Amino acid sequence: MTISRTPNCSAALFLVLCLFFPRPADSGTSKGEIIFAFPAIAYPPYVMHDEDGRSGILFDVFETVAGQVGYAVTKKSLPEKRITRELEVGTVDGHPTASEWVENPGAFVWTDAILVAEDHLVYRRDNPISGVNSDILAGGSLATMKDFLYPSLEARFANGEFQRIDTRSFDTLLKLVALKRVTAGVLDHHVGRWTMRQSAGGYQPGALAFSENGFESIGYKVRLTPTRNWVTFLKQFNSALGGVLNHLSQITVAASCSMDR
Repeated sequence: MTISRTPNCSAALFLVLCLFFPRPADSGTSKGEIIFAFPAIAYPPYVMHDEDGRSGILFDVFETVAGQVGYAVTKKSLPEKRITRELEVGTVDGHPTASEWVENPGAFVWTDAILVAEDHLVYRRDNPISGVNSDILAGGSLATMKDFLYPSLEARFANGEFQRIDTRSFDTLLKLVALKRVTAGVLDHHVGRWTMRQSAGGYQPGALAFSENGFESIGYKVRLTPTRNWVTFLKQFNSALGGVLNHLSQITVAASCSMDR
């Protein structure tokens, strides 16, 4: 898919740790402020607009790590179409996305990847599908998100190997699969599981499953405005980020057995 989306830890615990990351305390010695362009469209659990104040993994991790190296972070909600221009002129400082999805990535400064996201097949548990090369998909249909790009599947959609059925919401995509209106769906498994937990309509427990192996893997980074000098910040931020992600990986590996039972 081509929309902003990145370590592969035990999913449930990783999300909990990130979503409830301790906010950096105000030390009174801030080196400066970073204005974070916050996408107006939510992509939970990565970007969230929850009423309880949660902002999603990407902002929470960025704010925490930036705070560790002495920077305060504030959010500015913007429509996607305005974000690039405001980054170019410096009215905002950072925005979470992937370099592959930016028309001229060399025009910006980039952090290391905050996390790696990837799509998975979602299917009915009574009709298991091993992956996108499964014979079960031949002549079938895949529920997808409108305006998302799926590079490894586009040629197969075009040649009619399977039909693409666009939807406008993650909940609709999952319900098409659950109601047997399509053969399977394509969705980031974190997003899918989050949507199922939050859905007012609810899903029959265990009715849907996700393929073990993902595809369309992409790294979520923060692109920074070229109007500021980020040399010192990047060195400090990337070093602190590596420490945080390593710590999270150790915790999630230790807990994965109990979490997956």
